Amino acid sequence: MADAPAWARHLVARICADAGVPEPLLRWRGRDRPTSSGVARRSAGTVSVVAGTDLVDQRLTLLHELAHWISPPSRRRRRTAHHGLAFYRTAFALYRRHGIAEEVALAGEAARYPSALRHAA
Repeated sequence: MADAPAWARHLVARICADAGVPEPLLRWRGRDRPTSSGVARRSAGTVSVVAGTDLVDQRLTLLHELAHWISPPSRRRRRTAHHGLAFYRTAFALYRRHGIAEEVALAGEAARYPSALRHAA
């Protein structure tokens, strides 16, 4: 497992400070293809990114996982609806605030999660 790049560590620190939540342990690994993937695990205290070669996709993926990290859990399920409206409100606010154009974010989200399109309106 490689160290996360400085930009990613700083982004995690900034977003978590702004949200008033503890930082997760950031796990970072690279792969030799354009797309990235990730997962946020509150129970383990981690956000993991498998970073592809596309730097914009790396940033989009990290922001997506941080949206999961900072989204408040629902009272009934102890977690946010995985890719529901509340999640996408948080995610798209992060994308805008941190330099991902809305059309790029929507294209990236829709490619992975077609349900994002119904929340786009």
